[in-house]
Amino acid sequence: MLCIPPQLADLADVLIEVIETSQREKRVNLKGSRIIVSGGAGVGSPEGFGLLRSLANALGGEIGASRAAVDSGFVGKDHQIGQTGTTVRPALYIAAPLLHVGRGSARSPGNIPAGVPPPHARHSARVARSFLRRIRVPFTIREHAVALISHHGKPANLARSGAPAETFLRLACQLNLEALYRLSRAEMAAAPEAVPGERRLSLEAFRQRAQQLGVFHAPPECPLGPQELAAFGIQDPQQAHRAANALRYFRLRSSLVARQWFVERLRQETRRPCGRLVLLIGPAGCGKSSWARQQLQHTQIISSDRTRAELTGDPADQSRNYLVFQRCTARMRAMLKAGESVTFDATNYSEELRRLPVEAARRCGAEIHSYFFDVDLTTVLQRNQQRARRVPEHVIRRHFRLLTPPALYEADQQWVVDCDGEARLYWPVEPEQARSG
Repeated sequence: MLCIPPQLADLADVLIEVIETSQREKRVNLKGSRIIVSGGAGVGSPEGFGLLRSLANALGGEIGASRAAVDSGFVGKDHQIGQTGTTVRPALYIAAPLLHVGRGSARSPGNIPAGVPPPHARHSARVARSFLRRIRVPFTIREHAVALISHHGKPANLARSGAPAETFLRLACQLNLEALYRLSRAEMAAAPEAVPGERRLSLEAFRQRAQQLGVFHAPPECPLGPQELAAFGIQDPQQAHRAANALRYFRLRSSLVARQWFVERLRQETRRPCGRLVLLIGPAGCGKSSWARQQLQHTQIISSDRTRAELTGDPADQSRNYLVFQRCTARMRAMLKAGESVTFDATNYSEELRRLPVEAARRCGAEIHSYFFDVDLTTVLQRNQQRARRVPEHVIRRHFRLLTPPALYEADQQWVVDCDGEARLYWPVEPEQARSG
């Protein structure tokens, strides 16, 4: 831009002659960039790459391109990534429509030796979760995307292994199977080499099996219908939802299919006092215990750390964890049978760790509420430094690697708690939320 000094702006007879103009082009630094937004021939035009450039600029990243996009003249050769271009190692790689996304040098962090598999999907899921949180993608959309990344290899594998129906049904309670199928199809279509016919057939077998089970588009239904629930006097919508979700749990976790068993189970649940289990879910150091003391004073709080201290004299002693969780579960079961509300204060970061408390609550006919602490790693590490008893950093990082929200059958009401301690119900979706969404 040419600037005229203010004192000369009023001089009408000033003559300005432009001798030469030059534009200094920004140097492309693909190797040093931690974020790359890449496009291929599928982007369709230089204008399409303009949109990708806007995204890259907003994220502080660089533009990458496939050879086909460069040959089509959509972008300069210095943006080319792959075997005939630049080998990159970004922390985040976003690919717009590409014709060849299977190049190891383009999608893997650096050159991987022959025979060594690419980083585990869990690593990719962790990067995706961090990035999507940073750009403020809503929790439910973000976690569904993370689940798709984590399970992207399952469709063909499930069909090849002849997995039982319960495996499909449980997976459908964690993510949308149609989305998972379409992601796998897109991955095959984008592969640079021909995909073996057996793998394509396995993927189609996955789709057919999911459709047969009625879970291709939605999670599994309750084994008993609304009329059968109403026959037992369950009219309140919240009670009906809890009863239906409990029966779904037994169907998926116990491999039970006999209708009469579910009828008898429903009869038992209507006779029992309905306690409530509040399940806190989050890595060590995220603030669960402090939040529970402030927000859940009306419940009986069972703490795994306090139980460790009772058994070993040290709340950090992990040597007797089996006994710790057995004692916690026994206390929980007794309180729930008496119809009390109980908060289980532990990390509970995976379904395996949640198995004992969830099963105890289901067997007691109790309602289950989960609170997932959606706090980023940096904040958790900062909070950990302020604690009197600090958790080793590698332990917190491991919790983050394994952290998963509960499947639908694990809790009847599922809440998310943000960094400020604000809790929001995300399942079941309230009618007004469904209308606005």
